[in-house]
Amino acid sequence: MRGQESDGITFDEIPPLTPEQAGQVIVLFSEYLDTADIRLEVPRGHNRLASSDDGGYLWCEKCGAVTYEDAEDCDTDGCPLRAEFEEDTV
Repeated sequence: MRGQESDGITFDEIPPLTPEQAGQVIVLFSEYLDTADIRLEVPRGHNRLASSDDGGYLWCEKCGAVTYEDAEDCDTDGCPLRAEFEEDTV
């Protein structure tokens, strides 16, 4: 659906989904995909799915889904995850 190679269905005539659109599709179908309480998101600034189950992303109430590395270096004003990392290093 993101314009990548796929098995079976292709979307040749349709432009790729944006990360935001892909995230909305995931949320739309999550109740059918989420039998083990695994959360799938496209982390901010990335072009891939990540799972909360294996530590693929952290959730920030201000920034949304972000990778661990990106959360440490987040440049968003008032980012609560970055503040947590700063507290842990003091």
